Amino acid sequence: MDLGIAGRTVLITGGTGDIGQAIARTFLALGAYVGLLDISLKGLEALVRELSAVGKVMAIEADVSDRQSVERAVKQFVDHYGGIDVLVNNAGVAARYHIAQMTEEAWDQVLDINLKGPFLMTQAVLPYMIPRKRGWVINIASVAAKSGHTDANYVASKAGLIGFTKAVAKDLAPHGIYVNAVAPGLVDTRMAQAMDAERRQRMLDSTPLARMAKPEEVANVVAFLASPLASFIVGATIDVNGGLLMD
Repeated sequence: MDLGIAGRTVLITGGTGDIGQAIARTFLALGAYVGLLDISLKGLEALVRELSAVGKVMAIEADVSDRQSVERAVKQFVDHYGGIDVLVNNAGVAARYHIAQMTEEAWDQVLDINLKGPFLMTQAVLPYMIPRKRGWVINIASVAAKSGHTDANYVASKAGLIGFTKAVAKDLAPHGIYVNAVAPGLVDTRMAQAMDAERRQRMLDSTPLARMAKPEEVANVVAFLASPLASFIVGATIDVNGGLLMD
């Protein structure tokens, strides 16, 4: 199905992650031009070589929690492709501690990447999107933002990201920029496999579809939100959780 995405330029943070890779493959299959951004080129360049067989893709090294690094990365992307249509704020980390044991460093690390990162990335693309009155910003949140669990830093970052999505959507909609979020449940990724097995099983047992999502199932929703099919969706958070949480 043609989603009207062919020729659009798409920058994806957290490019080497399982969901980031799936988002890249989905957009490339739809004819988009893709930039994959990650903290290190290690692993990223090999991935880009592989994906180059599918379409136009480039590797960008940047730290999403550092303003200068972010601005350089966005400029590199725009200089290469001539503009930016879609930003996918996918980079994210988890540092699992109960609150009594959580260090300030663990708190800051997660909030800097998961929440400050989308703030800096979104600000950096606006000088290119606002003059054209066109753009899409899609934030990857989490079911944890709504259901909660004991990782207070991760939950706070993802809940903050949903609030950020709503506020920025209201701010930017008059400029023709669509801002939305996707909140996955349990996805078959390296992060999920690193979870405590008992905890992962509890989540599976609470999921009516009784399985983890495939990364591609999250990527499909991201592509939909960046397409003309979502032309009246602004400030929304789309749940992709197999029924784990219904609200």
